[in-house]
Parts: sequence; structure tokens; C-alpha cells
Amino acid sequence: MGITKTRRFLSKFGLKYKSIMVSICMVLSIVTILAIYFISTQRRLLIDELHNRAASLAKNVAYNCEYPVLLEDIPAIKQIVAGIMSEEDVAFVQIQNVEGKSLIDLTKKGILRRGVEWENIPSVQNTFNLSFSEDSSFLFVSVPIWKPSDELVSLTENPTIAPRSKPIGRATIGFSLNRTKELILSSIKSTLIITVGIAGVGILVALFLVQHLIQPLLSLVKGTREIASGNFSYQVDISRNDELGCLANSFNKMAKELENNKKELDEYSKDLEKKIQERTEALLESEERYRTVLDSSPDPIIIYDMNGKVIYLNPAFTRVFGWTAEEVLGKKIDYVPEESRRETQIMIDKVLAGESFSGIESRRLTKEGDILDVSISGAVYRNRDGIPVGNIINLRDITPQKKLEAHFRQIQKMESIGTIASGVSHNFRNILTAISLNSQLMRVKYADNPELSNIANRIIAEVEKGSRLVADLMQFSRKKPRAEFKILNLVEIIREVYGLISKSFDKKIDIQIDVPELLLVRGDDAGLSQVFMNLCTNARDAMPDGGRLQIKARQKGDKSEVIISDTGYGMDKETLEKCFDPFFTTKEVGKGTGLGLSTAYGIVKDHGGEIHVYSEPKIGTTFKLYFPVVSGGKVSGKQRVESEIVHGKGEKVLIVEDEAEILRSMEYFLEFLGYRVASARSGKEGIDKYKSWKPDAVLLDRNMPQMDGVTCARRIIEYDPVAKIVFISGYEEKGPNGIDESARTLIKAYITKPIDIAELSQVLAQLFE
Repeated sequence: MGITKTRRFLSKFGLKYKSIMVSICMVLSIVTILAIYFISTQRRLLIDELHNRAASLAKNVAYNCEYPVLLEDIPAIKQIVAGIMSEEDVAFVQIQNVEGKSLIDLTKKGILRRGVEWENIPSVQNTFNLSFSEDSSFLFVSVPIWKPSDELVSLTENPTIAPRSKPIGRATIGFSLNRTKELILSSIKSTLIITVGIAGVGILVALFLVQHLIQPLLSLVKGTREIASGNFSYQVDISRNDELGCLANSFNKMAKELENNKKELDEYSKDLEKKIQERTEALLESEERYRTVLDSSPDPIIIYDMNGKVIYLNPAFTRVFGWTAEEVLGKKIDYVPEESRRETQIMIDKVLAGESFSGIESRRLTKEGDILDVSISGAVYRNRDGIPVGNIINLRDITPQKKLEAHFRQIQKMESIGTIASGVSHNFRNILTAISLNSQLMRVKYADNPELSNIANRIIAEVEKGSRLVADLMQFSRKKPRAEFKILNLVEIIREVYGLISKSFDKKIDIQIDVPELLLVRGDDAGLSQVFMNLCTNARDAMPDGGRLQIKARQKGDKSEVIISDTGYGMDKETLEKCFDPFFTTKEVGKGTGLGLSTAYGIVKDHGGEIHVYSEPKIGTTFKLYFPVVSGGKVSGKQRVESEIVHGKGEKVLIVEDEAEILRSMEYFLEFLGYRVASARSGKEGIDKYKSWKPDAVLLDRNMPQMDGVTCARRIIEYDPVAKIVFISGYEEKGPNGIDESARTLIKAYITKPIDIAELSQVLAQLFE
């Protein structure tokens, strides 16, 4: 831990300061060691000198006191001790006999002997040697006093005595350590002064050496930094003949070479940079050009990487599908509906195989969950090494086209059916006309016979049903001109239908209505009423166990919207696609003709409107109808149709009809009304009869063999410009099999079969007014 902190501390300083610190530390360490050694040596010398001097004095005292101690001559002992006490460092002297009795104990004046442990000094009986002991202030020397003997070995030769006699006492001398300590302290001070001086000189020398060695290194470091910063012209100014001088020369040569290389590299870099700039600008221009093409494409375009993650999408994709680039970039986007996964997998397989594809029709989901029909084209794009890195997909929205195609197919289907229906209706109306005329004649002629009248009424009712069926079929071919439509309040028609169904429908069905006061449209009130009635009837049939029927109307922009919804069985996808087809029904045999919705479709289209259906099995069905709103205008009143039969006054009426049964019935009926009647079975015969008989009016069938009614009428008008001609036909006046304006100028009226005798009588009466 300490080493780490030291390294951190030293890392804050440069090489120069580190070298200085190391040099100073080395000088101080060496000087300190020398000083300690010198002081320790001086101290040891002074102490050894004191010990030797003390031992010598102690031995002399012991030797001189042998006889006085033996004789216990106290004065002699005092005299000897007094001589010793004059020594500079002697503090006290004690002489003991062999029993330990102190014969003399002198202390130099001014010396305090407290703290001296006399008991630590060996007794006379226990030692034969010279001994030393000391405390903080005194050095004690104890030496035995021997009984005089001729064989006594000199005490000066060895501190250890080989006794040949027994000791008779002990001499103990106490030496003061003060002077020795002062000498040691003086020696320390001198040594420290000398040490400081030597350290100072050493530091100065070290600094000089460091400066001499480090300065060139610092110059090299500065040069290195200059080179690192890009200043390759920098030269180190070091003139030396040692290794540092060689290093400086090598450095300068390296810098010069680097400068030359830099110049060459700069020229190459400028050339390379220019080329890169040109290529970058070309790439950016190319990228911008392609991005502009992609961004401006009206078709949605999306680019994936090989993992299926989005890396680009154009504004058209956001506009069509709803997702923005920020929402899906770098992510996978799941917008493939379940039914389109098979063809999508085929496209993915082609992409992974490196193949392109074009015009594959599929379906995709929008962000809001709507399903769009799309035509998909795709291709793989590769990097410069030819490795596939992604794919670009073009999704053309063909939903409007698909809707238009479906609408066109529906129109073609309706027109085809209308053409067939028109031909069928003509023949069927001729049959109904014969039945209708005879039954009406029966009802008129036998009005006083209830049984016959009842039979006639039932026949007429069935004829009317057949006539309505024909009228429904003719919706596919009849295009009623807008000029003949009246301004109507759509709300009144809806309320009339509501009044009928609320009284006639099962009470288990909850009928709700929500309409405003006024919605003006231009149209035919009978046709619109039929549309609403058909839709409500279908709703009722879909809820045999009861449910809820809702009728709503409102103005939505420039359209009037009518919504009729139920909570019935609902329709599956297959049924939904066929619901407007004529004769298609899911009802039991005898309970539906399959013309209800197809008729409603035709009537709505005649009114310039739209009809849409939404349905789910077990949830219910909703129809939404849209009609153009009329701004301003006045609601037209309903015309009252008179059913009164008007009799003639003997006027001459020519009937031209190729159907014998119709001809006979009309002859009988007109004669019953009081007209004079002539007949013809063909156009040519009719012209001849007109010229010879000169009738007041002509009832002319339009569709006859050899010569049709229009040609016949034109010939009659050429002969008699004021001729009064009335067309009677199984075809509608207008529509695919209607008459044009030139033919309309030839006639006074047009009656569609089956003929209502009251209507015919009124038309004739108006001709003769």
C-alpha cells in the first residue's frame, strides 16, 4: 500500500525533479550513515577511555590499601582515598573490609549519590574480579583488596585475578559521567556541523551532476513533443561527445528524415484527399439522386437488411401504411396478414436466393389494421464484393384498382343480367297482359257476382306480384334519368318505412330510429322506399328469435348517410361477396326470390348513390347507403293516381298487336268502354288499316315481327302528321331497350305491359279531350 502511494506521489513529478530528489536522498543517506558511525565510534572511544582510566585507578587504590585494610588503618586509608578524590571524574570512594563493613566512604563535595544501588555491587566474598556497573549519572568500579602475598600477580597485567590468597576487602570508586557526556555531546555537535557541510556540498555536486545529465534529456523530451505535435523541423541543440550527444545527433537526423517524409506524405495526402473529395461528392450526388428517386416515388418503397430489419422507407410508405421511419428503422415490421403469408414466404425465398421478382399480388396491413391489396416487386442489392446485404421492395397500392375491377365486374354482371332480364320481361309482360286484361274484364263485367269478382281479384293480385317481379328484374337495365327524379325529404320516406315495419314486424325485434328532421335528396320515392323496405325485411328474417334493428340517418359532408343494422345471423365472407348477385339467396325455397339486395343495389346506383355492407357471423349486418345531398330546392308533393275507368264516346281506335290473346282482350275491353275498334296483327297490316279506316287513335305494340312499332309509327306519321299514337310494350320506355328521342316525338303516350284498364281508359280520354 505504501509503495503504491509513493509511486503515485512520484508520478506527479518530472524526471528532473525525481533525479534531484533521488540524488539528495542518496547524499543525505550516505552523510547520515557516516555521521552516525562517527558519533558512535567517538562515544565508544570516550567510554572505553573512562573505563580504562577507572580500572587503573581502582586497581591502584586496591593495591595501596592492602596493608591499611588488613590492619584497618583508617588514617592511612583516608590518605590514600584523598589522593584519589582529587582526580577530576572521581565522585566518591568506598573501602570495605571482608565482612562488608565500610571502613571509609567519601563523596566529593557537590555530588549527590541518590540513585546509586550499592546492593548491586558484588560482595567481597562472591567475586575475585574487577567489575563495572553504571546508572544514568555514575560509573561504578569495584575491585577486591587482597591479603598481601609474595605470589600475588600484578593487577596491571590482567583484570582477572588468579587468587593465591583470600580477599580482605573491596574498593569501590564512583566516577561521574558528566564530563564524558559533555565530550560526547561536543563530538556530536561537531560531527553534525561537519555532516551538514558535507551534505550541502554533496547536494550541490549532485544538483550539478543532475543538471548536467538531465538537461540534455529534457531537451530530447521537448524535441520529442515537438515531433509528436508535427513540428518535424525542430532540432535539439546538444553539443557533447558522450552518449547523450550521440543520442541528440541521432534524434536530429530522425527529425530531418521525418520532415522530408512528412512533406512527401502531405503531397500524397493532398492528392489522395482531392481524389476522395471528388469520389465522395460523386457518391453523395449519386446517393442524393437515388434518394430523390425513392423519395419522390408514388409507390411505397421499403429496404430491408438480410435479417429483415428496416433500413429505409420512403414518404409514400408512410402515407399509405402509416408507419414513420423513426418508428420502424432497425426493427422488423409485421404487416403481413395470415392469408398472405404463403406468397410472402415465396418472395422471401427468392430474395434469399438472390433472385428478383415483379408484380406478385398480395395483401398488407396498415398501421391502423386496414388491409390493402398490393402488387409487390423486389430485388436484392449487393455490396462492392457482390455479397447480398439487403433487398429493396416496391409495394404498389392496387386497392383502388381492385375495388374498381370488382365494381366493374359487378356492373358488367348487372348489365348482363339486365339485358337478359329485359328480354325475359318483355315476353313475361305479354303473358301477364293477357291474364291481367281478362281478369280485369271479368271483375268489371261480373262486378255483381261476388264469387267471380273474388276470383278475378286474386288473379289480378298475382298478376301484380308478377308485374312487381318484372319491375325488379328491370332495375338491372333501367336507368331512370335524374331529370325525372323529384326533390324528396329522405327522412319522410324512412319514417314511412319505420311506421310500416313497427306495426308488422314481430314485437321481439327492438326497432330503433335516429334521424334528423330534413335530408333533401333527388330521387324516386317509391324506389327508395323499396330499398329501405327490402333491407329491413332482410334484417327481420335474420332475427327469427328477436334482436335489435337500428335505422340511422345523418348528413355527412355532401352526402346523406343512412345506416341500417341488425344483430342477426350475419354473413360469412363467401356470402358477403355474393349478396348483391341477382337470384342469390340463403333463404328456404319459396321464401325469397334473391332479387331484394340486387334490386336495392340497382336503385341506389340509379340515384347516384353508394351502398356498402359490413357483416360478421353471429354478430350482425350493417348496410351503409350514401346519396348526394340537394342544396336548397323544394320538396315535391306526391301525385295522386286515379283508378277510375273513363268510357269513350264512340271514337275509332285501331289496335296493332301481334299477340292474338292480348288483341282479343283489348278489342273486347275497348268495345266495353264504348269505342269503335279495329285491329291488325302486323305493322304493315296496321298501316293499310289506318289508311283505309282513318282511326282517331292507334294503340301500337312496339315489338312485332317483320316491322317493329317504331317503324310503323313513323310510316303512319309520314302519312298523317297529326296521328295520335300510343305505344304499348313489354319493354320500359327508357333503359337499354327504351326508345330514343326521335321515336318519342312520334307518340302521345307510352304504356308498359301488363296493361291497367283504368290507366288505358284515362290515356285515351286525355287524347280525345
